Amino acid sequence: MVPRADVSKLLTFPASTWFQAPPGKYKAWVEGNWTISPFPVVLGFSDTPFRKRGRSLGIIVVPAGKVALDPEAQAPEKGYLSLLHTESHNRGTAPKFELSRRVTGQDLHEGTLMPAGAVLAGLYDEDRREYRTLQEVLIESGKLSRITPEPPAPGTSTLIAVLERPNFILSHEDHDLVITATLPGEEPTTPDLVVPASRRVYAVWYELEALQARVDVHSPSVFLEPQDVQLRPGHVEDIRATLQPLPSLDLSLDLAPPLRESSLTVAVTTYPGREVLERVELPPTAAHHRFDRLPRSPVEVVLEVDPWQFRERVDLSDGKNQLVEFRPRPHTLRGTVYRGSEGHEATISFRSGHPDRRLVVDSDTQGEYEAFLFPDSFYRAVMIQLKDHSGPPFVDLVMQPLDQIDTLDFHLPGATYKVRVIDETTGVGIPDATVYASNRFLDGGKEGPERRVSQSTTTDEEGIAELQPLRPGTVELTARAEQYLPSSPVREAIPDAEDEQELELTLQPEGKTARLRLLLPSGLPASGARLLALSDLNQKQPLWEGQADHQGELEVPHSVDTALLLVRHPTAGFLLKSWTGGSDEIEWSLPSRASPLKIQVLDPAGDPVALAMVKLKIAEHWLAGSTLAWLTESRGGANQRGIWQATSIPAGPIEILAWRREATLSALAGVLDPQAVALEYPWPSTVEVIAAE
Repeated sequence: MVPRADVSKLLTFPASTWFQAPPGKYKAWVEGNWTISPFPVVLGFSDTPFRKRGRSLGIIVVPAGKVALDPEAQAPEKGYLSLLHTESHNRGTAPKFELSRRVTGQDLHEGTLMPAGAVLAGLYDEDRREYRTLQEVLIESGKLSRITPEPPAPGTSTLIAVLERPNFILSHEDHDLVITATLPGEEPTTPDLVVPASRRVYAVWYELEALQARVDVHSPSVFLEPQDVQLRPGHVEDIRATLQPLPSLDLSLDLAPPLRESSLTVAVTTYPGREVLERVELPPTAAHHRFDRLPRSPVEVVLEVDPWQFRERVDLSDGKNQLVEFRPRPHTLRGTVYRGSEGHEATISFRSGHPDRRLVVDSDTQGEYEAFLFPDSFYRAVMIQLKDHSGPPFVDLVMQPLDQIDTLDFHLPGATYKVRVIDETTGVGIPDATVYASNRFLDGGKEGPERRVSQSTTTDEEGIAELQPLRPGTVELTARAEQYLPSSPVREAIPDAEDEQELELTLQPEGKTARLRLLLPSGLPASGARLLALSDLNQKQPLWEGQADHQGELEVPHSVDTALLLVRHPTAGFLLKSWTGGSDEIEWSLPSRASPLKIQVLDPAGDPVALAMVKLKIAEHWLAGSTLAWLTESRGGANQRGIWQATSIPAGPIEILAWRREATLSALAGVLDPQAVALEYPWPSTVEVIAAE
C-alpha cells in the first residue's frame, strides 16, 4: 500500500491476515509469487480501532515479472524509477487501469513486480525535476527484466504529456480523444504511445527535432487549453495538465398557457453562423433540459413553439456551465378589420421574418379580433384575407413593435379591382395568366412617406383576376402567360372610392419560334433550366422568360432575336449568349459549375462593410443588381456582416468589385473597375475584397 498523502512510502502486509494501517487513504494492490493485481484499489482507514467487523477483499491477479535497473546504471541521488503498465487487462474495451509504481532504494536494482507486458519506464531526478530517460520495456512472466537507461538520441527530445481526467472512468472508449503535438512549420502529429488510463491519459512523442512544441487535445467531451513547451535536445520534457469537461447549458422553461398547447423544439446553434449543434423536441409540460458537451464559443439557444420563436445568446468561451431561462409572457392585441367604413370578417396572419412562422387568428363577423403576441417575436407584416374575397390577401406592413400597443385596427380600401388579361389578336381572355401589381401610395395621408406594396395573382378561366384592395395612389400592372410575350407595364391612378373597377392588359402571342435544346456538362438534358431574354444586362423587365422541359428543350420566340439569353440550372454554371434564332433547332451546352463563392467585403482597416454592393465580370460581361442575383441565386449585395455568397458561377476566371452603397453611381459607370479583384479557379473558401473607393 502507498499512502495517497506521500507516495514515496510503501507499506506491506501479508494476505489472509487481519491488519489495520495508520489513518488515511491508500492506493493498494496484491502481489504474489510472480503474480500481481492488474489495477490498484483505494482503501481508507480511520483512527477508530476495529471491534467486531473488518473488511475482506477478493482481488484478481495476473502473471507478473520483475523490472530493475541494470547493475551498472547509475540512479539519481534523489529520485525514483517510475513504471506504468501500458496494456489493458479488460479485453481492450476499457482504458488501462493505472498500475504505476515509484521504485526507490535497493528495489531499483533488485527488481519490482509489474504485470507481464509492456511497461513505460522513466528515471526521474527530483533535484532537476525532470525525467532523465523515458523508454518502453517488455516484461516477461516469471522473469527479471533489466533496464539500461537510454537518453534521447543526439539532437532530439522526448516529450511526455500527463493529462488528468476530470472524472475517474471505469469503462470508456477513447476513440473520441485525439492528442497532437505541433512543431513549428509542421503538421500536427499524434503520439508514438498513448496510454488512456482511468485517472489520466499519457502521451509520449520520441525523437522530436525542434526547440518548441504545442500540445492540443481534440475531443467532443473534454477540452484543454493549448500547452506550449520548450524542447531541449537530449532531454525528456513533461507536461502535466488537467482535462476539463466541455461546458453544459441548463435550460429553464416557464411558459405561459398559449405556449403549452403543442410540443416544444429547442436548438443550440453556433453564433454567428447559426449552424445547428443539437436539436431536441420536448413535451409541452417540459420545464428543464440540459445540453452537455457544447463547444467553448458563443452559442444561440432557439426555442420554437409554433408559430413563435424565441432566442437567447450565451457565451461559453470560458468553459463554464451556463443557465438559460425562457420566461415569455403574451401581449394581448385587439382591433377591428374594416373594408371601407364597415367592419368585415377576415383572417389575420401576423408574419415574422421566417416564411413558415406566422400567427393566424380569425375575426368575428364584425371584423373584431384578439391575438396573443410575444414581445420576443418580431412581426414584419400582417396579411389580411377577407372572407368573401377571392384575390390575394391584403398586406399591411408593421411600422412599430406590436407589444407597445393594445389596439390595432386595419382599414382596407372599399374599392374592388379586377384585371382582365386578353389575347391581343383574338380579344379572348387568357386563363392561368399571372398578374403582378405594384401599389404606390402615401402612408398616413398626403404628408406621409411613399410606400409600395406588391402582389401577384392568377386569372380564372375567363382571364379575370381579382386584386387585393388597392390604396389610393397609383398601381403598375404587368402580366405573363405561357406562349405569350410579357405585357408592357400599365400604370393607373387609384382614386379614393369604394366602387368596382376593371382594368385590362393585353398579351401578344409569341409567334414563330425556334427550338432550343440545352445540355448539361455531362451531356444529359438540362431539365428545368430557367431562361430570361434581355435587350441589355441593365434591363430590369425581361423581354421573355421560359423554362426547359424534361428533355431540356423549349421554344424561343423570334421576337427576341438579337437579345441576350441568360440561362440558369441548379447543377451547372450559368450561361450568357446572344440569341440569333434563324435555325429551327439550336443546341447549347452549359458550362461546368464552380464551387460556391464567398466574398468578405472589408474596409482598408480590415472591418466588414455592411450591405456593400457587388458586381462580377465574366467573359467581358459585368453583372450587377437583379441580373447578378438571378444568375448566381444570391442577393444583390453583401449582408450586415459584409458577406456575399453566390452559386452557379461557371468554373473559370472572374473579376469581383465591391463598393459602399454611396459609390453606386461611380461603380455602375465603370469608374471603379480598375480596383476589381481577379480570381482564378479554384478560388479560396473565402475571398477578402477591399471595398473600392
